[in-house]
Amino acid sequence: VDHAVKVGGIDHIGLASHYSIRGISAIHSRESWYVPRTRSFPPEYRVRWPPWVDGLDEPQRFLNITRGLAKRGYTTTQIEKLIGGNWVRYLTDTLG
Repeated sequence: VDHAVKVGGIDHIGLASHYSIRGISAIHSRESWYVPRTRSFPPEYRVRWPPWVDGLDEPQRFLNITRGLAKRGYTTTQIEKLIGGNWVRYLTDTLG
């Protein structure tokens, strides 16, 4: 996040999740996620199990992220932009 903010600016970064609020661990197993990927991706991709980071695959993941951002010195306004505000602005500007 820090690198993205340095490159793109605080007004152009938005965090998102690719999985439901329950997380990937609630819907995938080693056999349904890991095994197919080890067959389809080259070894240098270093596909591993589990595919999530502890603390970032649970329902409270955005709370964990906001705490981490605050510890890194981000203000409340900046955190609000990163966890949804920038997406709202982008979609409003784009879709009306």
